[in-house]
Amino acid sequence: MNNVPFKVLALGASMLIGCNALTGVNDLEVVDGASGVGGTSGTGGGGTGGGGTGGAAEAGTCEPGQKSCGDQCVPIDDPAYGCTETECEPCSFENATATCSDHACQFVACNDDWLDCDSDSLCETRIDDENDCTDNVCGHPPKSVDAPCDQDGGNLCDGDGNCVRCGEGQRRCGGNQPQECDADGYWGELAACQGDKPACSNGYCMGVSIVVTGGGHSCARLSNNTVKCWGDNARGQLGNGEMGGIETRPVATLGYAAEEIFAGAQHTCAITPAGKLECWGANDDGQIGNDVFGGEQLGPMEVPGLSSVHLAALGSSFTCARGQLNSEFGVYCWGAAAKGQLGNGTLTNTNAPTTPVPLEGTAAVSSLSAGESHACAVLHPGEVYCWGNNSNGQIGTLATTQENTPYKVTVDIASSVAAGGWHTCALTVGGVYCWGADSGGQVGDGDPPALKVMPNLVEDGETFQSVSTGGQHTCANIGTSAYCWGRNNHGQVGNGNVLDRPSAVAIDGVLLAGPPAPGGAAGTSATDLPPRGHTCALGSEGNVWCWGSNDVGQLGTGTTADSYVPVPVSW
Repeated sequence: MNNVPFKVLALGASMLIGCNALTGVNDLEVVDGASGVGGTSGTGGGGTGGGGTGGAAEAGTCEPGQKSCGDQCVPIDDPAYGCTETECEPCSFENATATCSDHACQFVACNDDWLDCDSDSLCETRIDDENDCTDNVCGHPPKSVDAPCDQDGGNLCDGDGNCVRCGEGQRRCGGNQPQECDADGYWGELAACQGDKPACSNGYCMGVSIVVTGGGHSCARLSNNTVKCWGDNARGQLGNGEMGGIETRPVATLGYAAEEIFAGAQHTCAITPAGKLECWGANDDGQIGNDVFGGEQLGPMEVPGLSSVHLAALGSSFTCARGQLNSEFGVYCWGAAAKGQLGNGTLTNTNAPTTPVPLEGTAAVSSLSAGESHACAVLHPGEVYCWGNNSNGQIGTLATTQENTPYKVTVDIASSVAAGGWHTCALTVGGVYCWGADSGGQVGDGDPPALKVMPNLVEDGETFQSVSTGGQHTCANIGTSAYCWGRNNHGQVGNGNVLDRPSAVAIDGVLLAGPPAPGGAAGTSATDLPPRGHTCALGSEGNVWCWGSNDVGQLGTGTTADSYVPVPVSW
């Protein structure tokens, strides 16, 4: 056999090759995807690690500057494997960082929250960052009684290093538990929040007056006008000053009071008691309206120049509101514009309200709604106008041509309109009508899924008292009873299974105090299964009930488990 180099590929487990089978081979490269063995060996050799850790190591096979620890070669001075040529135990000090120096394990510094009071390289004294009364560490005396601590909570020191005292009559929430300061200056728990006042806010039990749902988050306005949100916070849409992660239970939006709240795919807005619109969350296309493109707004930010706001609607990445700008009343939209969703003829993204949507009689707009990339409004005396993306007939033009300005839909006199991901519904004098994408049965006419470019009466829709739309499902109510239909791949219809529903089905287990609020993502197209879908509703006894997908905590139950039936929010 000539001296020809060979490669032997070992997949998964190691491959054993008899040396006599390769007699005369000068170069053998062993490539092992499972063990990380690299480099080349001598004739018939077993292959050593090529520089760093990796591969099986036998005595004498490690390169200079390395040592054998278990089945691998590691640097002699790697603190994770000791600092000498023979030891493999980690170099470490309790509650501290350590390093190797001159082949010896050396103390570097105490970890955060720990102190070495006697300079013996032992970090034995812990500091509590949430309690700044503990100045008694390392021999210093504690702060005196009633010295201020925990400035955000207004607490006081008790003289023994504990931040537990308070001012008499002061109240706060310990989680969802109201607490009040007693005459001796200590916190005591009050009756737990439950029944028609399930949520603690500023130390008092509050009822819930509004609930809304977005792409993967939900929000509620409490009876004292404060706002709490839960679910996905990847873009700061919960408004609690943080970004990233999820919240499986409601958290307070930064110091906020609201008259109305609205949720989009990844941003949230509210109308303040002063008639201003404030928004927070994702701002890729300028949907926050703060004259900026990109980034995130982690707390409420006022939309400049817009006042006397009475209605708002949030789409996937755009926002619409009815209000006054430069003394001109109208419906204004801003954010993403490529699909005509701003309604004023522009196809260029805008980061603030500028030109109103050309609607006649905008002072009499009674309903405003936004979908994935289209929007609709109801004008006196009940005319429905829609604009934007029409790829699935959601504008109601009997075609699929994009409409960059409002189009009057041929439908009965309406009192409200709801724009879903790729479909639209209206509550009219003749019942609930829907049109557009029907891939999951969200139009609700009971017929097989198909593109519905003209309004169709929802089956049994004559008696519905409301209609609301999610990404690919729809809900309504008759009195205290909830009904949903459409896409159900996450249980968002709420009837106990994940089968799509082409007609309305009653939701058992919850009595409503208001219309259901469907949410969830629309998906990348009308035929794609939406990655998320959930629904929330106010219960007649005061709590909030949610069902459907819960991968980012949008049901507010304290878990991330989906639910195919209504479950109460855990405040």
